[in-house]
Amino acid sequence: MNVRKRILSVIAAAAMLGSACFSAGVPLDTFTAPVAISASAEGEFTCDVTETGVTITSYSGSATSLEIPDTLDGKPVVAIGSRVFRDHTELESVVIPKGVTSIGLQAFYGCSNLSSVTLPEGLRTIVRKAFYNCTSLIEITIPKSVDDINDDQSLGYSDNGAIPGFTIYGKAGTAAETYANTNGFTFIDTGNSREKGTLSIRDTYPTVYCLGNEIPLPDDTQIETTNVGAERTCTWYRGRSTDGMSEQIESPDAAGDYTLLVQVAETDAYTAAEALVDVHVQEHQFVEGICQVCGGYEDGIGARLAGNSLSLNGNIGVNFYMELDDGVLADSGAYLLFTYANGTTKKVLVQEARVDTQTAAGKTYYVFPCEVAAKEMTDTILAQMHLSDGRTGKRYAYTVKQYADYLLEHTEEQPAYEKAAPLVRAMLNYGAYAQLNFQHSLITLANANFSESEKSVEQVTAQTLEAYRNQTVQQSDFVKLEGASLSLDSQTTLRLYFSCQGDAAIEDLRFFWGEQALTPQKSGNFYCVELSDIAAKNLGTAYTVRVTCGEASLDVQYSAMAYGYHVLQRDVSATRTQALKDTIAAMYLYYQAAKDYFA
Repeated sequence: MNVRKRILSVIAAAAMLGSACFSAGVPLDTFTAPVAISASAEGEFTCDVTETGVTITSYSGSATSLEIPDTLDGKPVVAIGSRVFRDHTELESVVIPKGVTSIGLQAFYGCSNLSSVTLPEGLRTIVRKAFYNCTSLIEITIPKSVDDINDDQSLGYSDNGAIPGFTIYGKAGTAAETYANTNGFTFIDTGNSREKGTLSIRDTYPTVYCLGNEIPLPDDTQIETTNVGAERTCTWYRGRSTDGMSEQIESPDAAGDYTLLVQVAETDAYTAAEALVDVHVQEHQFVEGICQVCGGYEDGIGARLAGNSLSLNGNIGVNFYMELDDGVLADSGAYLLFTYANGTTKKVLVQEARVDTQTAAGKTYYVFPCEVAAKEMTDTILAQMHLSDGRTGKRYAYTVKQYADYLLEHTEEQPAYEKAAPLVRAMLNYGAYAQLNFQHSLITLANANFSESEKSVEQVTAQTLEAYRNQTVQQSDFVKLEGASLSLDSQTTLRLYFSCQGDAAIEDLRFFWGEQALTPQKSGNFYCVELSDIAAKNLGTAYTVRVTCGEASLDVQYSAMAYGYHVLQRDVSATRTQALKDTIAAMYLYYQAAKDYFA
């Protein structure tokens, strides 16, 4: 059994597909310093570049909320130079990136509307008057890594003296507390405060996690709180102690021991707090796309291909059966993207697939159909899950022929395969003749594994289709049936062409297919109506189209096989080639196999 299990048997019903129109046998038209570096739409930075990194020396921009980039010209930003953002009064918030170790003289001097500053762990020095005259900045969190804050009004001062109520958050015993006490500012210890709630984090958490997965922090295990719901963030470091926390990483990138820094943001229930947790990370153990340790999906986004089936439900194609986690299911913008060999694509939203599901062994599988034309049975279909946040999953490749061949090779394993085998053989044979007729992807034909006798369609002649010949009245004093064609694309469509007779104009005529009103479209000198989605088993069905003009009406009966008769009974010509006739013959045998399958 293939790892990608064929979990479901053939779905059912058959349709003939192609890729062109025929009308009575005739195809219808058918890096030096200093250097100015652009840092996105937020403005332009001028930098001094050394071997160790980039120091920003000036900024020209007008962003109100600014995230300073962590790299410029491919090198890490390590310092904010003197007076870089001085008097940028438009600035309201700024995020200084990880990697910056120094903020220079008067770097943000006079940014009077700056009210939010995020400083990175790893920052070491805040130089004189770095945030002088930032009158809207009334609080700031200083990382424990900062060991040098210049006492000459680096923070919390303006031309009017100390800023009223200026508060510093930080770890007790660090430069942050020393600066606050020296200058008479309020200091809040983010490591031990219990003013608003109780937070305790275990020193060791023995649960084993898998490489690359986000580590959940459930309230009832790793974090025990008097109130539930604190907003938490996690930062990974290598090693088991603070001495080993020299390298910060986004997530574990190798199996081994890690230190996880857990930070709880200030909320109504908590003041800011943080603690260290030791976690062991191991490699994933994937079995059929799911990790046996953590339960995560191999593609990393929460989706896996559980199986395929051949779609014979009116159209030719492959159904992709996807197992999806709750995150994917809740994403209203998530979709499976099919990419065809010719580069065209088709999106199937997860929300659409949710209405078509299959259940097997207690699991729910979501069905994503991908239809192809008959000539495309050997073409590779690519399928990839896309989430609305831009993440993508594993890309899968499949062909109609690949599944059909599998079915024919395993007919003894499932009764449903054995029953469908004749229909599948006829479908592949039809696909091969369509390839030859349209000169499409001829390296491998859909019926390449067949014997010569299995490929033959010589037994099908015009006489074979005589019974489907249209014998009904096709003309009245107000309308006349001029001809027919088949559109053999991703669905089977029979087109009928009419002309107006006498004094009748097209505005006077109404067309109906049962209870369905049809809208005629101008096609050359004629008017065309379409009968769509005809399943293979119904190719011989004579459908009635009623045309009315006032009180008068005319019923016209026509079938797809009637069209086939007219192709076969005429001589070979430049447009009515033998390849076309062979395709029609193979289509007829496909139709007969579909009738037998559903009998």
